[in-house]
Amino acid sequence: MRGSSMKGRAAALLVGCALLVPGLLPGIATAKVIEREVVEQYEPLQGQIGFEQPGAIISSVTLPGGRENYVSVELVDDSGQPVLAEIVQQDGIAAFCGKTPEPVRITPGFDVTIQIHEGRCFGSGPSVAVGGEVHATFERLPFRATETKAYSVVGNATIGIDDPMPIVRSAEVYFLPAGRRFVSLETTDSSGSTVGAKVLQEGHRSELFCGNTDGPIAINPKLPFKVLLFSGVCSGGASGVTEGTVTATFERSR
Repeated sequence: MRGSSMKGRAAALLVGCALLVPGLLPGIATAKVIEREVVEQYEPLQGQIGFEQPGAIISSVTLPGGRENYVSVELVDDSGQPVLAEIVQQDGIAAFCGKTPEPVRITPGFDVTIQIHEGRCFGSGPSVAVGGEVHATFERLPFRATETKAYSVVGNATIGIDDPMPIVRSAEVYFLPAGRRFVSLETTDSSGSTVGAKVLQEGHRSELFCGNTDGPIAINPKLPFKVLLFSGVCSGGASGVTEGTVTATFERSR
């Protein structure tokens, strides 16, 4: 167990040249600059280890804000297990277990607080933080970012909004908005046909489209969403999903 001091060590890495994202930030086709890398220690608040209050804040670390608009966070806990945490700027921005899967959009100039919680990690075991380190990488990225993911047919699914259609061949990919509120989607299938797809996100109305969305659609910036591709009928012909890619272009605002 570490000492009672909440003061950690912080290291700033200033890079004077732009770094190409491919290979460093897979999937996002744009340029980035790493501005700061910060490491801070955390300790559980006294009496907060265990499961007496699931969801309670075990500890928190506040990192000074800067000109960056994205942050990636990894928690290295002395237990050796991933722990549940949330990135907070006035309101909660994103929850994660162990580390953020991709950079999370933040507001420049405001402090960033990492709250460590009791509870369970998503689809995993219990989150029991015993103390450790917060590793945060702050970056400057354009508000507009493009991400492409590959898909292949994985099975069958029921498609429909109000009245389910017959079970058909389908594929799916997932995206994380990372704080961005709008997305435009385009599918490219190896069959050459226009593919029907459906956007699914908790708390949002499902969106159906063929080939590509007519324009940006609103999404919850804090929650992942799924693009479900299916065989059937699209405007102008049949939708025969085989394998291909889905390209998502994210925007912060309209």
